[in-house]
Amino acid sequence: MKLYALTCLLLAGLAASEKNYQGHHVLSTMAQTKQQVALLHNLRDNHDVVFLRDPSTMQSTDFVVPVEERAQVWNTLKDAGMAVTVQATDLQAQMDRDKRNNLVIAERSQRNHDPFPAHDAYYTLSQVNRYLANFEARFPRLAARKMMGRKTHENRTVYYMEIGTPGYNKPVIFIEGLAHAREWVSTASLLYTIHMMLQGYHSGEQAIREALTQYTWIIIPVVNPDGYEYTWNHDRLWRNNRRHFNSWCTGVNLNRNYDVEFATTGVSAVCGSENYPGEAAFSEPETQNVRDLFLQLKSRIVGFLSVHAYSQLLLYPWGYIDSDHVYEVPGNLDKLIRVGQKMKRVLRNYRFGTAHGVLGYGASGAAEDWALKEKPGIYSYCYELRPRSFYEGHFLLPPSQIRPTGHEFMLSVLALAKGIADEDRWVWSR
Repeated sequence: MKLYALTCLLLAGLAASEKNYQGHHVLSTMAQTKQQVALLHNLRDNHDVVFLRDPSTMQSTDFVVPVEERAQVWNTLKDAGMAVTVQATDLQAQMDRDKRNNLVIAERSQRNHDPFPAHDAYYTLSQVNRYLANFEARFPRLAARKMMGRKTHENRTVYYMEIGTPGYNKPVIFIEGLAHAREWVSTASLLYTIHMMLQGYHSGEQAIREALTQYTWIIIPVVNPDGYEYTWNHDRLWRNNRRHFNSWCTGVNLNRNYDVEFATTGVSAVCGSENYPGEAAFSEPETQNVRDLFLQLKSRIVGFLSVHAYSQLLLYPWGYIDSDHVYEVPGNLDKLIRVGQKMKRVLRNYRFGTAHGVLGYGASGAAEDWALKEKPGIYSYCYELRPRSFYEGHFLLPPSQIRPTGHEFMLSVLALAKGIADEDRWVWSR
């Protein structure tokens, strides 16, 4: 009873400052033409509409509409000849239920003073950072929590983990997650992977021991801490960072801010849009952090993973290609496909390909494209983790899915490590 009362008080306190989605409808439509895709983008930029999936002609588009704009948006789409269905009529009810359940589970772990995450709940930024420190304390020969060089707009420190056995000049696999603030399962899966790899090394699991012996692993669980904190306290569906431009414009989409075909594809020039790429490439401290650490380790990096959610996809570059008639491909395409197929074998119900090939659209300025442009020949991929659809949880994926999502992700990165070793044996002869 005390736990329930505490949970209700916490929910009441947070609700006072949170964006409320009571009565907000989730609508779904399928664009058939490029003109209809453009119409959907226009709705996003000029209305209070939150897209859960970017518009495309190859899959349905789910988006959140407030009650007061539902009729206008519905009629606009109908007039364009687009069929519309209702997925949900009160998104806040789902958010409240999920938050209540998550708080109960997370509070239980805190009450038990568990030093490591149980992987059955989502954790706040302070909890995530504390767990990273605990990993270092428990596994000092294998793990170190380190600070990135630049603080965020709201003066937060970004931490990363360096894990692996001691060794000079080992090849590096670089993993970054939660550039998009609402994609909580990204951070949860990286916490799971760090924990299980450290624990697995000590319990003698061969694949993990080989991975931590042969490689140094750089893992950033929360690239965007300002945005992540904002999703906990103000707006669960917030996507961007928290750069403040003016009273009506806040936020840059960090996975459009890298210096690769900057601001050419899949972006919006409207400041405040979910796809606003910023005023210039690498304008944001969060992307500067990734760039600086990547360049520091560049001579050793052999793999780069950008971890997002949702849709259950494994994508390889180039993500900025937005046409079937553009034939530019990475120089190591055959290797990317061979190793990627090995990774996909352990990813249940994932699709594999380029963004345009799988989704029907491209997006410039993405981390995995920049990494491969900066160091040609590395194995660079983008994940869209669970779930596959809105009905399976979308960005509100139930905590019960954290372990299976994290486990298949970890198995896929182990497949990456072995795949690189099999393809490029020269790595080990240095």
